[in-house]
Amino acid sequence: MVATYGIPFVSGRDVTVLDQASEPTVAIVNEAFVRRYFAGRNPIGQTIREVGPENRPPASTVVGLVKDAVDSSLREVAPPIMYVPSAFGSSLSVRTDTGSPGDLARSVRAAIAAIDQDLSLTIRPLANDFTVIVARERILALLSGFFGGLALLLSAIGLFGVVSYGVGARRAEIGIRLALGASQFSVVGLVVRRVAVLVAAGLIVGLPVSIWSARLVSGLLFGLHDSDPTTYLSAVALLVAVGGAGAWAPARRAARINPAITLRAE
Repeated sequence: MVATYGIPFVSGRDVTVLDQASEPTVAIVNEAFVRRYFAGRNPIGQTIREVGPENRPPASTVVGLVKDAVDSSLREVAPPIMYVPSAFGSSLSVRTDTGSPGDLARSVRAAIAAIDQDLSLTIRPLANDFTVIVARERILALLSGFFGGLALLLSAIGLFGVVSYGVGARRAEIGIRLALGASQFSVVGLVVRRVAVLVAAGLIVGLPVSIWSARLVSGLLFGLHDSDPTTYLSAVALLVAVGGAGAWAPARRAARINPAITLRAE
């Protein structure tokens, strides 16, 4: 039953067909249920009963413990849940390891029609529900990625402008260096070193701020830790690449300066 949705088991077992006719009935609970009603103790083998004003259902024996799962929003806290077998219900969940959902839907329709042709059946793939649940998070992620990319582009343009202006301001100095025998490689290194200092200063200031601010948005991260080293290393590598790209054209222009023409103009 629970395995149909892929919810991981912590201990115990899943419900089987034989459990539907068993007395007392069996149940599977999640970790939130254990924290609230069992104070963290092992629930396997414990007996529980739902409390109601009348027609109290029979007691159930806990046979399995599963991880917490949510079914409506990734932002909500998983509530205490108890899964029990039922021979009747308004919904039926079916899982297949092969074939498309469309093929499975036709098979399910045919099987139910063979039992009762008057039953009305609406089939909805679980992927549709998942798309609706994560739609808000995906939009926020796309917007954040767009504005982050825009900020990165503006930074690259600004860096290119600053380095180009610096090369133009030091044109006479670079011409003198070349006239005195400096190689083009050393001139390129002169420009790149300045960019490296700017990028390094940005990383020294930005990394601590990023680590601190990541804790503020940790609740919006799913499947990713707020101090994931791969993410930070990728960001550093991207910024270094952007810095190198912004310095490449000014450095090449500086290396191609003609000392004679530059000194004559000065």
